[in-house]
Amino acid sequence: TYTVTVTSTDGCSATATTTVAQNITVPTPTATNDGPLTCTKTSVTLTATGGGTYAWSGGGTAATKIVTAPGTYTVTVTSTNGCSATATTTVAQNITVPTPTATNDGPLTCTKTSVTLT
Repeated sequence: TYTVTVTSTDGCSATATTTVAQNITVPTPTATNDGPLTCTKTSVTLTATGGGTYAWSGGGTAATKIVTAPGTYTVTVTSTNGCSATATTTVAQNITVPTPTATNDGPLTCTKTSVTLT
């Protein structure tokens, strides 16, 4: 609350009061993903909550973003009062390529016309 008193040159005075409201609540964003990336799951959806507008690292302004690379992604959430906060989510990659082996009991010859593959 602020008060101002004004006094005129003839000695009369008057007082006025005003209260300044505060709307400085900072958003509390969250960021999640439905990963990890795998050989069969080649994209992951990032999801943010907690604000009015969203701005993702690497671009994107929706609450969700689809990515195809592992890494840490940051979203800045801005509430209607202009206050901002950030949240991060890390997309993992779980790609273990199998190591196949193949053998046979060859070679094929004029008398051995088939082989067994294992």
